[in-house]
Amino acid sequence: DGIINGTTNYILTQMTDKKLPFSEALKKAQELGFAEADPTLDINGDDAASKIAILASLSFNQNISRDDVYLEGIENIELIDIQNAQELDYTVKLVATCKIHEGDQVELRVHPTFVSNDNPLSQVENEYNAILVDSDFLGESMYYGKGAGARPTASAVISDIVELGSKICSKKGYNEHFFSLENSKKIKPISDIPSKFYVRIMTKDEPGILAKVTKVFGDNHISIASVIQKDTGKEFIPLVFCTHEAKEKNFQNSFQQIKSFNFVEKIVYYRTAD
Repeated sequence: DGIINGTTNYILTQMTDKKLPFSEALKKAQELGFAEADPTLDINGDDAASKIAILASLSFNQNISRDDVYLEGIENIELIDIQNAQELDYTVKLVATCKIHEGDQVELRVHPTFVSNDNPLSQVENEYNAILVDSDFLGESMYYGKGAGARPTASAVISDIVELGSKICSKKGYNEHFFSLENSKKIKPISDIPSKFYVRIMTKDEPGILAKVTKVFGDNHISIASVIQKDTGKEFIPLVFCTHEAKEKNFQNSFQQIKSFNFVEKIVYYRTAD
């Protein structure tokens, strides 16, 4: 797992610490040079998806492309969910994940995640990036550093130029056997991946609604860990659920059923990570 886009991490940190709405946090990132004039590839997660595809290819010797990565961006995140995450002892981060499963199936996804505050990724702030690596003999290790800004970007570019220059000067030709990938790849479908979920439903405050929603979850084999309901005095109130681990396809079935209820104004969800 990793945070591999400094722009989005800066934006989410500002939303968390300064309570800035998304648009203001993005503007601040642009003023500081952490975001491009057109930040689309950063905020929609495309940049992180391209990076995790490269890392997965190198790690698992499979010819993985950007299109193999399940992707959600941060452009629709609201302050209410940032604040709810803090109350539940989580921090919202754009997390990129690549894991290898039985049968060499590779799990690839990039999406906003409620990261437990016990997880070291939750402490990675502003323009910094970090990658958590779990290896057979070393166990878990983390690699950390700046991921956005003029100097970090320039440093990476110069490093590549120096490496290319040194090969030219030493007259080393391209060695096609130095690194190669298998032509085949085995991607684990997102529908088969289990996750825990945070769900916020904006619903009318009427008797029987909680029972109807929990029945949908139960019918789809989803166990509820906690429920929070706050009386706001408005027509629609937030009803917040945290679930135990469930398969993605079961959760999506529940999501579509709940979304269709006439008492639901809006429903949003995020996956959670311990």
